[in-house]
Amino acid sequence: MPRAYPAEFRAHAIALVRAGKEQKQTAVDLGIHPVTLSKWLHQDDIDNGRAARSAATNPRAGNRARDRPQGRQVPRRGQAGPKRRYPVIDRLVDAGTPVDRCCRILGVARQNYYKHKRTPTTPRQLRREWLTGLIREVHVASRGTYGYRRVHAELTLGMGIEVCSRTVSVLMTQAGLYGLPGPVRIKRLRGVVTPWRPRGRPERR
Repeated sequence: MPRAYPAEFRAHAIALVRAGKEQKQTAVDLGIHPVTLSKWLHQDDIDNGRAARSAATNPRAGNRARDRPQGRQVPRRGQAGPKRRYPVIDRLVDAGTPVDRCCRILGVARQNYYKHKRTPTTPRQLRREWLTGLIREVHVASRGTYGYRRVHAELTLGMGIEVCSRTVSVLMTQAGLYGLPGPVRIKRLRGVVTPWRPRGRPERR
């Protein structure tokens, strides 16, 4: 459990640093941890409205705070990264939504989105877009019943296109295409003796 220091003691430590004494030496003289003293100083800056000026003493911290877009969050594991959000922004913009609003809602920097738009499309991206179009055609022709395995079979066996099933699965997931679930499989028990009963005779109770 962290030690609680009196308010007068904290004020005395802060006053020594404000008077010009070195922060690390002050912590050693008073017998407190340097990180604790740093937290006291930061809280004092916030209480007295000096938090903005304290950031100016660290140019790198100030640049990061200034360049970070409002409302942007670092994507966690499992969440869609910025590159996967760009197609969503494209569809929203085509529907009439302003670019600034789309970027703010999805947490994408507007400069990065425009930079992505100016970047030429690579051959790999062109092929994946072409495959996605074919996958949509096969999926529509099956009335939305084919999963990635049957779509892959139609592409490779029916159209003679070389593509792995994993790529088909990923592209279908990104396009929001899914097949209907197959029949429920009954688990067969092997090596288990079942009671024999003559056919046509009801079981006696």
